[in-house]
Amino acid sequence: MKTRKNLLFTIFGAVSLFALVVAFMTSRSEVYASEEPVEDITVIETGTAALYNTSPLDKDNPNAGLVIDSVSNPTAASYAHITTDYKEFANNAFGVDGLNLDTIFYDGTLEDWLAINIVSASANPFSRAFTGERKFYIKDDAGKYKHDNIRYSLLENISIPNTVTTINRYQFYGFTNLQTVTFTNVQKISTGAFQGCSNISYIILTPSITTALMNGKERLNNIEENAFAGCTSLQYAYFDGAKNQIIDSADLGLNFGLTSKIHTTNESYLISTTVGGAINKLKYRLDTEPLMDSLDYWRFVDGLPTIWPRDLDYKLSTNGEYYEVTGIGNVTDTSITMKSTLNGLPIKVIGINAFYQKSFTSFEVGSEVTTISNSAFENCASLSTLTFAAGSQLTTIEDEAFYGCSALTSINLPDVTTLGSATGSTDKKGVFENSGLTSITLPDTLTLVSSYAFKGCTSLTTVVLSNNITTIKKEAFKGCTSLTVIKSTTSGDSNVIDSANSDLTTVEESAFENCTSLTTIVFANVTNTLEAKAFKGCTSLTDITLPEGLTTIGESIFENCTSLVSIVLPKNLSKISSRMFYGSSKLTTVTYPEVHSDPNDPTSEMVYDSATTRIGTYAFFGTKITTIKVPASVTAISYNAFKGCTSLTTLEIETGSNLVTIREGAFYGCTNLTTVVLPEGLINLGYLEETETVGQT
Repeated sequence: MKTRKNLLFTIFGAVSLFALVVAFMTSRSEVYASEEPVEDITVIETGTAALYNTSPLDKDNPNAGLVIDSVSNPTAASYAHITTDYKEFANNAFGVDGLNLDTIFYDGTLEDWLAINIVSASANPFSRAFTGERKFYIKDDAGKYKHDNIRYSLLENISIPNTVTTINRYQFYGFTNLQTVTFTNVQKISTGAFQGCSNISYIILTPSITTALMNGKERLNNIEENAFAGCTSLQYAYFDGAKNQIIDSADLGLNFGLTSKIHTTNESYLISTTVGGAINKLKYRLDTEPLMDSLDYWRFVDGLPTIWPRDLDYKLSTNGEYYEVTGIGNVTDTSITMKSTLNGLPIKVIGINAFYQKSFTSFEVGSEVTTISNSAFENCASLSTLTFAAGSQLTTIEDEAFYGCSALTSINLPDVTTLGSATGSTDKKGVFENSGLTSITLPDTLTLVSSYAFKGCTSLTTVVLSNNITTIKKEAFKGCTSLTVIKSTTSGDSNVIDSANSDLTTVEESAFENCTSLTTIVFANVTNTLEAKAFKGCTSLTDITLPEGLTTIGESIFENCTSLVSIVLPKNLSKISSRMFYGSSKLTTVTYPEVHSDPNDPTSEMVYDSATTRIGTYAFFGTKITTIKVPASVTAISYNAFKGCTSLTTLEIETGSNLVTIREGAFYGCTNLTTVVLPEGLINLGYLEETETVGQT
């Protein structure tokens, strides 16, 4: 049978063999050598409960230690002195009605206290404190307080030791002197553990408090009911874990009694719901975006959670010379203005995916930024205003930087030298691809328009090119269905690439493909290459002036240009490429510049001034061409070159023709072509064996 434990109370001035005499002295300070002053605790109330090892151990369980059992205490007791012998406090262990026990001196460590089994709220010593501030002093050889020649620290800010995994029920019930609590390895906080701790301002929870579910996610279900009930000053519960570590739970049975918000690290913010002004159920967000509120987020500074001002996230460069923006941080404003420096160093880079799919509407790039990285603002669908601080040092905007920024209608670029990559890799998206731009003027510092740069900008109507642009890369303006104006900075006139000043030499594959509103374009004479499909599907194109120096035109360049009626080909063009005018259903006339056959005789026959040697496959398929004059320079007409040209009535081959090959199907279906005079030098007419190479295309 369990032996009833005896509790010896000493009233002020009494002495016992088993109790330490507590003398009440006037307040004084005592200085230990080379240490801070020590405050001598003088209790000025009228009594004490002195609790020592006054009873034998439990005979049935000698390792259990002593139990402070239910007693009837003196009404005058104001403080208790508790030794480490006691391992359990029973119901009403510190008395019943009339007791006002507001001060505890405990001669063990925090870990010792956490090992005590407090069986109920009434078993906690502070359950009998009804008035005044409650103070709990814990033995500490370096403590600033001294009582009865033992040094103590006032328990105000605690970090639960790593060895403790469970906070037992009512362990700190009514500890009003507690201000902050950090849980390092705690896996369970039991019922009423911190109930009534009215001065706790924040707690720090760690991932150990969560429990794994079958789906691999975790939930905060190891904080029991009323664990923090009555913590009226508790405003923040910081969760020091991954943003999506904890998922929503509909019934956690918590009663934090919080007046404000629950926060987490790693970009998580408001993660709670309020019921009747108190937080009864915690809800942690599972989605990729944190739910923002009006408060700043926190980070550890010197081991303590510190509310940081709203700012972007940064990282220091590997050489320690500048900062890079890595994310939105805790900024929730719709209008963001970057600062130029951080900790005395420039902020030079906006990093990859830094603002991917964020919802702000306005952004000013800091003056020290030199690079906007890949996908930095990708799919920022609400971004309508992008500006650059005065004195901008920006030189590079990488691929996909503003991809999908559908609300961005205009941008005044600083003197950048790189706008996307020059490689045209198929796994990349363009700098402003699928954005909402309506016009763009490229600065003189640029020498090329990168691949896909403005692809799919369906609202883009006007493009002003720098005169220093040498290359328009692959699909740079493909699908810009509203584009009507493309011109040089100095040309003045719409749709004119300045012949005198422009350095443009190359327009790459599909550069203007499917620009269905483009009607007119005049190229500079320095341009020498137009690659395949450059104007394919430009269904409104009626007039294009090709530069005299142009030597190469790629396949399908004017394919399905259904409004094109006539065109003059440049004299230095080496060949009419395959499918060059395929499906251009209104095309009736194709000519070359003409010169006198005898330059010295102004009365001599007019002939084409042409260097073209071949007419490619399907070059005129489906056109309405009526007359074709084949330049003398042409050596071969490829198969199906004029197939289906039902309007063709006249085929003229110039005198002195070098034509040696006409491939099969070259004039198939030309039902109105009645007369053809073939040149004497013609060698191959129709099918050409693979072993034959004369004039083959």
